[in-house]
This record gives sequence, structure tokens and C-alpha cells, in this order.
Amino acid sequence: MQQNVGSVEDRLAIRELIETYHEAVLINDPELWIDTWCQDGRWDLGEGTEVQGRDAILSHWTAAMVHFDFVGMFGTPTGIRVGGDTATARWYTNEICRKTDGEMLRICGNYHDHYRREADGWRIAQRQYRILFMQRPVYEPDAGAHWR
Repeated sequence: MQQNVGSVEDRLAIRELIETYHEAVLINDPELWIDTWCQDGRWDLGEGTEVQGRDAILSHWTAAMVHFDFVGMFGTPTGIRVGGDTATARWYTNEICRKTDGEMLRICGNYHDHYRREADGWRIAQRQYRILFMQRPVYEPDAGAHWR
């Protein structure tokens, strides 16, 4: 089990950074989302997909997001470790997605992150993502009415 290291203020700032990242995904706000990244950030999505630099990262993200009309992204951190102006953490994520064609996805994943403190606060320097579980659940719009 990873332990937290560093000041509570720095660890809280990193949590808030990733909470902003998750909110930006949820509301599909590219400007808010890309502001969480360093200019020279690196995004490793696994399976041979790696994107370097803020412009390329944003281009890749916006191209992917056109396929979804909803993405709910929620995460839990483990072991936020701060050392001076750099930090690392792992995040376990739960994503509920609806594609524009109506297909539903549920994805559990893991991010291994590196952060850097910049003049205006903490930013993501590197995210390495791995899918741990993916399911295509059957979605029936009226199926939940009975429990309300």
C-alpha cells in the first residue's frame, strides 16, 4: 500500500487538480481540462498510444470526446507522494460513458501520474493510463423507473 508523503496543502492541491480534470471531462470543457496539464505534458493511454505536448494532448482529447455525449469520470487517489516541486500518485477511476450512437460503456482504470509545481500551481506532467475492466452494459431508459 502506498503512503501519502508531503504537506497536506500540496496533496490537497493535487487532489483538487484531478477533481478539476474529472469535472472538465464530465462537462466536456476542453479549456478547463487542458489547463490541468503542463505545456510539455505526456499522456500514455496504453496500447501504443502516447501523446506529447499540450497542443497534441488537447487535439487527441477533443477528437476522442466527439464520440461521446456523456462521460462521468470519478476517481480515488492512492499514495500522493510530494517531494519538493514534483509529485506522483495513482488514481483508480470509474467511468460511465454514453457514446453518440447510444452505446453505453463502464470502464474501471488506473492512472499513474507525475506532477510538477509551476508558477501558478500543480499541473500534470505525465499520465499513464491502463484499463482494468470494461463492460458494455445493456441500457434501457425506462428500466430504472420502478425504484424511484
